Amino acid sequence: MWAPEFYRDWHSRVETMKRLQGPTALLKYACENRLDYLVIDKRDAAMRDPLPGVPAVYSNDVFDAYAVTGCAGADFGRVKPAG
Repeated sequence: MWAPEFYRDWHSRVETMKRLQGPTALLKYACENRLDYLVIDKRDAAMRDPLPGVPAVYSNDVFDAYAVTGCAGADFGRVKPAG
């Protein structure tokens, strides 16, 4: 269980990630914020295969978790949150 003092950070990240569209935007956000993992809600049809060719490090019926790697020197192009 997460410590209560982490809730503010976690909640703001979740709200930001909801506005991002597509796997490239999610990966860019994760890299820019030095996150070690991306946790994807599989109930979102647009995110069923968020990082093609990259295996999840953890998976259950609702979520997949992916290790964030390859950030150094990555070219994400012009990726912006939707909204």
